[in-house]
Amino acid sequence: MSNAIRNMLIIGATSGIGRELCAQYARRGCKVTATGRRRELLASLKESSANISTCAADVVDCHAAALLHQALAAGGVGYEAAARIYLQANLKTYSV
Repeated sequence: MSNAIRNMLIIGATSGIGRELCAQYARRGCKVTATGRRRELLASLKESSANISTCAADVVDCHAAALLHQALAAGGVGYEAAARIYLQANLKTYSV
């Protein structure tokens, strides 16, 4: 993997493809920020590698998404710093 690609932001990382992407990039030495709604699954993901940090957030909630952005910026891995951003979230449309 190129030295230029070192930071990953994976949204929807608690299961499936998102979780596997976290594991694979962490094994390759990338710094991975994993987000998702399920805190217990994020905790187990964080424990699996020193290269994985987590932030619980529901990105369909505008307030939560803003807090996620602030948390990432405070941690030094903002959207601008991430070389790749993967969105694996199960986004649903609700009608009122």
